[in-house]
Amino acid sequence: MENLYLIVAYVLGTRAIGINGDLLWNLLKPDMRNFVAVTKGGILIVGRKTNDSFRKQLPGRHVIVVTNDLEYQPKYEVTNKSKIWKRHSIEDGLALAEILVDDVHEGEQNRKIFIAGGEQIYKQFLESSSFLPYEIIATEVDAPGLDGDAYFPPLPEYQYDEIPSLTQSFEKSEESEYAFKIKILRFSTFSA
Repeated sequence: MENLYLIVAYVLGTRAIGINGDLLWNLLKPDMRNFVAVTKGGILIVGRKTNDSFRKQLPGRHVIVVTNDLEYQPKYEVTNKSKIWKRHSIEDGLALAEILVDDVHEGEQNRKIFIAGGEQIYKQFLESSSFLPYEIIATEVDAPGLDGDAYFPPLPEYQYDEIPSLTQSFEKSEESEYAFKIKILRFSTFSA
């Protein structure tokens, strides 16, 4: 799907994405700025645990929470009920996302759907040949020895090609406790 994207940050080597329902790092500000810029105005599909890791409702985005518990309520204050949804499956979540994409309001520019975690949501999408993302926006964190309890699964046998001209590298700094790279991987069927 050409409007379906996957966005993830994981530790290079272990592929760890989190521990105890939270991120493995405290400070990667350039990556967070990238996440905000890329997803603003878009539609995020997340699992319950990922949604619970958000400190507040993400402004300017629709968030579809895939959960078996339709009584589920976010841990944060919901300030805009028209931007948060609950669905039982990735198929139902994606069907809703496609409706929401077609209903973009004036001033909303982003017509993209983002798979934004966690481990089970990534796994379900990557194991389904029907719902493969067009691009993967992967932040690879250079943190040897850092491990967690949730992981980004290996990519499927389908080929994703890195677009080297779009890779951004960041050194360890006051804004980043680890060096990291943001890479764009494109499904080879769509590669030029």
